[in-house]
Amino acid sequence: MHAGGDRYIDRTAGDVMSDAFRIEVLGETSFITMVLHGDVDFETAEEVHRVVSDAFTRGTSMLTIDLRNVKYLDSSGIHELTRAYFGARVYGTKVVIVGANGPVARALEVAGLASIMG
Repeated sequence: MHAGGDRYIDRTAGDVMSDAFRIEVLGETSFITMVLHGDVDFETAEEVHRVVSDAFTRGTSMLTIDLRNVKYLDSSGIHELTRAYFGARVYGTKVVIVGANGPVARALEVAGLASIMG
């Protein structure tokens, strides 16, 4: 934990340190921002799910998922973002997805998810 409740989660296949994927969790229990870095794909989507689920079970009222540093988003990543957005209702959490640009924004548009981006 860092000051203010911030956490940094690094995950790569085999737990080898890499710049390929990282999640920063910023904020306190009520308002959390997840800043994703790198590729969100079949290898990393489960970690996104785990961190989102953790935020929900901690009672987060507002979860912002920041995609500005995501370079690649495949169908597994799209699935987890959709799951987070619609699953939040069960917990009374509002999810906002921000910062998608370039190919990531286009992937969300093609998947029909442009409306969930804040």
